Amino acid sequence: MPFTISPGVVTKEIDLTAVVPEISMTEGAIAGPFKWGPAVWRTTVSNETEMASVFGKPDAATYKTWFTAASYLAYSGSLKVVRSIGTDANNAAMTTALQVRNNEHYENTYDPDMGGSQATTAGAFIAKYPGDLGNTLRVSMCGATRANTNNDGTLNSNTDVALTVTSAIVDGTALTGVGSTFLADLAVGDVVFFNSKYAVIETVSSDTVCVVTSADDITNTGLCTRRARSAFGQPASDMIGTVAASANGVTITGTDTSFLTQYTIGDLVKLVGTNEERKVSAIASGTSMTVSEPFALVAAANTHSRRWEYADA
Repeated sequence: MPFTISPGVVTKEIDLTAVVPEISMTEGAIAGPFKWGPAVWRTTVSNETEMASVFGKPDAATYKTWFTAASYLAYSGSLKVVRSIGTDANNAAMTTALQVRNNEHYENTYDPDMGGSQATTAGAFIAKYPGDLGNTLRVSMCGATRANTNNDGTLNSNTDVALTVTSAIVDGTALTGVGSTFLADLAVGDVVFFNSKYAVIETVSSDTVCVVTSADDITNTGLCTRRARSAFGQPASDMIGTVAASANGVTITGTDTSFLTQYTIGDLVKLVGTNEERKVSAIASGTSMTVSEPFALVAAANTHSRRWEYADA
């Protein structure tokens, strides 16, 4: 405020600063190793949380660069970050090892829709960036092109196919047919019904020959019904054999079962007698598999059903 020192003399304090600098406009840049995120590409981040969401949290290999960047972001709202990687850094993929550095690199090289020169080498699925984090990704698919399952999970008998089989069925042996089209009508995991007895298809080698697993030998061959395996789920009536499990145990033991054919890792198996459902974590053989959590109850000679692990989603 102005004040008077003597008659006719006035002192005033005036701020002559023309521009107040904005901290958010102060940009910096850093390059270094990070565990995840686009590589060899400038990415602007505004705070530590955003940097962690893009490039991952620090570890023993990246903490020096990571905390240097975090310190800068503590007083500046803009930092350009470039992730550096070695020539041997690869993306997790279904086929051969390959390196996809960032989105532009993928589109120019591996994207079939963009005419990528190496589109056929990437496979159906590939991790977005190079790094060990990609090894933790898991893909679960529920194909429905051959399923007898409706959208609400109920069975649709209209997709059953009638077949003619001319030889007796003995567990683990060839099932033969005359005038049949096994290659078109059968697939691994399908179930064929002969009145009250049934068998699950293990392999299909030709239009007239396939190998089955059956709980019983079937002598009354002739007309039978094929029910297509549903990736979404199958009721106990379609699951061959019986199962047993112990209380506090994680192993399911089967009798006349075909676990390798009828289940996949991640499926939800329900023991019908005890009504307990668990996720399959490993399949050792056609008669032994492991679940992720112990059973609470003892099960003996139980029928069983299965569902896709994301059926509830």
